[in-house]
Amino acid sequence: MISIIVPVYNSADYLEDCIESIYRQLYPDWECILIDDGSSDGSARICDAWTKIDRRFRVFHQLNSGVSTARNTGIKYALGEYITFIDSDDWVDDNYLSALIATGGESDLIVSGIIDCYADGRSVVCKPCTSAVIDIIPQFVDVLTDLLKKNLLYGPTNKLYKSDIIRKHNIGFPIDCSLGEDLVFNFTYLDYVRTIETVSEAHYNYRKIPSGSLSTKVSYDKFKNDYHHWQLRFNFFKNKNLLTDSSKAVLMKLLWGVLYDGIFRYESLGYPSIQYLKFLNKIQEIDLLQEYTSVFNCSPWIKHAILNRRYLILFMYFHFQRLFRI
Repeated sequence: MISIIVPVYNSADYLEDCIESIYRQLYPDWECILIDDGSSDGSARICDAWTKIDRRFRVFHQLNSGVSTARNTGIKYALGEYITFIDSDDWVDDNYLSALIATGGESDLIVSGIIDCYADGRSVVCKPCTSAVIDIIPQFVDVLTDLLKKNLLYGPTNKLYKSDIIRKHNIGFPIDCSLGEDLVFNFTYLDYVRTIETVSEAHYNYRKIPSGSLSTKVSYDKFKNDYHHWQLRFNFFKNKNLLTDSSKAVLMKLLWGVLYDGIFRYESLGYPSIQYLKFLNKIQEIDLLQEYTSVFNCSPWIKHAILNRRYLILFMYFHFQRLFRI
């Protein structure tokens, strides 16, 4: 059986679509655990109503505690051999579960694609480059690098996890982490994975809305968190002997992005303390970027400031800009 865990918080506008798509699944052996995380918009009533329509739906109500706690509650009550997560403002195609479990679900982790759905009707499909069962060994580094490059190892959706691995190693979503908790969960789980199955299909529809019901706000700590989450990915590839020219290029491009986004978030945060930009001094892996300046596009002076940890140059740049605007 597959346990579907749906954390719900004030998503009444989309919740019926989400639950209806689960109800229509062609694969019949599932249960759906709805975790109402203190909703105040009628979502709780929608959850209760579906438990009367189909007893495969179960609902648990809790005080608002955040998406990580909600997902952990779902894990606690899950009865299935496999676990998958669906967000309450998304929906899945009728063959979502059947595509994931098509080969019997013997692998420790099954990863499929995702469809980004925009309000203007546009959609963008992102899926693994191949359907295959792989071991986490250098022989299959290109497939793993593809998953990394396409961000398919980031979130908990469009995947099947083995519940016995989660329980044996007491894996949960960190409740003290409001940014990137999904990635922390995944890379903790990956430490115990021997085989991954990739499904080169996309049947999970991710609703791209400006402010999702489970989204988090940009904060002062996001720079540090993004760097920490990059380290999780880098250390996974390093510890599994998966650092090749191609995987390092992808990882270094991600690090460039973390640094660039973190630096230029400084202005939007209202010019906080210079310690924010001084954080560059603590990032040891900047030295690795010397050989990968071509993988990321930005102004040469910005690359120079980053590579040489010239946070004072960046500080002056932002504050001169601010003065000229006044």
